[in-house]
Amino acid sequence: MLARFEDGQGICFADHRLYLPKRTADFPPAKTIRDTDALELIGWRFSRCQCCGAKGGNRHHIIGGVGRSDEATNLIVLCGSGNVSGCHGEAHGGRLTLANVLWLKWQQDRANLSWVRLAVLRRGFLPRPRRPERV
Repeated sequence: MLARFEDGQGICFADHRLYLPKRTADFPPAKTIRDTDALELIGWRFSRCQCCGAKGGNRHHIIGGVGRSDEATNLIVLCGSGNVSGCHGEAHGGRLTLANVLWLKWQQDRANLSWVRLAVLRRGFLPRPRRPERV
C-alpha cells in the first residue's frame, strides 16, 4: 500500500497540489518568517539528529537559500559541523536529497509539517518523500 504522507493539517501529499497554482511560474512570492521561538523549540524537541540519531545537531532549513524562513514546518535537526560534515553536510552536498529530508520530517515531526507551505517557500512543487537508504 502506498503511504498517504498526511501532514499536520491532514492533507495527503498527493493532494497538496490542489491547493497550489497549476504552474510554478504562478507561485506567489513567499513571505519570510523569522521565528526565534521555532528555532529554539526544534533544537529542544530534537536533541539528536533526525536522520542518523547522533547526539547534537544543527537546525537545517528544509527550503533554504536567500530569504529562508524560520518556521517549524521548514526546520529539521541534522548532525554535523556547519554545512560540511555529518548529515547536515550530506543535505547541503546533495547526498541527502530534498525527498529524503521531506520523508524524515513526515516521519518524525508530522504535526509541524505543511506540504503546501513548503511548496510555497520553494516556489515550486515538492518531490515525493522518499526514505533515505541508511535510515
